Amino acid sequence: MNNFIKSIILILVIFVSYADTTNAQIRAGGPHFKITVDTMCAYWNICVYDSTFGQINHGIMQIDLMDDPTGELYGIHPGQVLANTSFDDSLDPSHTFSIQFSLADSEVCFKVLIDNGIDSAYAPIFIVDDQGAAVIFKLYYIPPPIKLSKDSGRYFGIMPEHDTCETFIFKNFGIAGTDSFAINSAMLTLNNPGYLLTTIPQLPVILKGGDSLIMTVCFKAKDTMTQIDTIKVSASCFIVPISLLGKASTPLIYATDCNFGTAIVGTSSCRDLTIFNKGSLPFTLTKNWLLHDTINFSMDSSSAAKLPVDIQPGKWATLTFCFSPHITGPKDSTTIDWNTNIEPPYTKQTKSWSFLKGTPIKPGLIWDRTTQYFEADSGIAFDSVIQRVQLINSGTAYIRNIKAFKGKIRPNIGLLTTH
Repeated sequence: MNNFIKSIILILVIFVSYADTTNAQIRAGGPHFKITVDTMCAYWNICVYDSTFGQINHGIMQIDLMDDPTGELYGIHPGQVLANTSFDDSLDPSHTFSIQFSLADSEVCFKVLIDNGIDSAYAPIFIVDDQGAAVIFKLYYIPPPIKLSKDSGRYFGIMPEHDTCETFIFKNFGIAGTDSFAINSAMLTLNNPGYLLTTIPQLPVILKGGDSLIMTVCFKAKDTMTQIDTIKVSASCFIVPISLLGKASTPLIYATDCNFGTAIVGTSSCRDLTIFNKGSLPFTLTKNWLLHDTINFSMDSSSAAKLPVDIQPGKWATLTFCFSPHITGPKDSTTIDWNTNIEPPYTKQTKSWSFLKGTPIKPGLIWDRTTQYFEADSGIAFDSVIQRVQLINSGTAYIRNIKAFKGKIRPNIGLLTTH
């Protein structure tokens, strides 16, 4: 844009009070720009006519609300940044802050809106025609003496079907008896059923100097989806938006399983399992868990002493369980049903139980005397006799050490075992 501009003329600075209705007509040199500005409470209605002394018409090419903090875009001093203003949606539906016109348009009209009528506003407006002649004028808005306690509502950290409320207070800080404002309505623009709006006093109402309007907005979600809406407060000469954003949350339990592998009958094998919180609120893991097989499985006493325990979002608790088989047989397995303070329907939404399994094993040593025999080895150079016997492990566990004795160990008699 800077390369196209041939000349810029700064022609107007207007300060506008909320109560003023200003009609201004400005003339500027270069190409003959005629500009009228009408203040209509919460917006300006602006018309621009471009001609060369009434003889040659030039088309309006572009009108911008300036957002040029460095001054590089338009080639003027920095700091030209719009505040609390925008173009009418009919001409700038995408909110680009720029309106393109046909070059045949030598006269155009448009609106500059004040987005929030109780805040100050600034509108630096740039106009350029098809000859590169440009003009800049600035509009300032002085708000009424009304303050809002906060301009947005945020609702987080609650469970679905629970409600939480926020209060918004409009207060007229004007002088009693002089500054009065009519608050006509307050409505939810999207009618989101998750929000409930009430006011004290009921609307419409006249707020005199020192008076207040109290609005209460409660949020109650049916699920964990993000919910948005906007309250539009309409007064006699301004509109005030209040944005609402809410999202219900829930804790979510996820319990891991444990495979003990093999364990020898009469011994114990202990391993850890983990309880995760994969939600966005904390939950309590209580002592009221249920282990369905308490004969072969048990919780370690040090882990049992940890309960109840609070598990924060993204954190976990590690507990130790033991497998203590008593007899051999098929694989042993069971489940643990964990108990928490998570409310339905989220109590078991992910995985609220753990599966435990293990295989009991036991060694067994057999000497089958009917089929095995003793045999003296031959060809041994010294005077010895080796008696061989075959021992069979009929169990399911390894036999790691074998000790055997044949009567009394006499001198020059030994026992050899092989594994």
